[in-house]
Amino acid sequence: MIIKEARSYLGESERLTAIKLRKHEREILQKYATTGLLPEVVDSFIESENYYLITTRVKGKTLTELKNHIYLGGVSLDQPVLIEKIKSQIVRIAQSLNHLFKVAHQHGLFLNDVSFLDCNNKVTT
Repeated sequence: MIIKEARSYLGESERLTAIKLRKHEREILQKYATTGLLPEVVDSFIESENYYLITTRVKGKTLTELKNHIYLGGVSLDQPVLIEKIKSQIVRIAQSLNHLFKVAHQHGLFLNDVSFLDCNNKVTT
């Protein structure tokens, strides 16, 4: 389970509070629950003026965990086999993300902060 907290009196403005954003997240998760693309909402509640959203944990590695396996910063240029291995891992991850976003778009779910390459290698959002 994942517990996300939205604190009272925090946010972009009085209209766009952390609590309103978290509640909107809950609505989106519930709206697209049947797609299987997103975590499931388990519960939500207010406690001491803060709002909590509880969701299921998605199986798999986080992008941060994946970054540890595909980081080229410490790899020497005289290690072409290792560079090629990491490069192929990066390509597989990018292809998987590309597929995931295409499926999400087919369900009408659009992420405005993510761009990916389409089949014609054009950047789309």
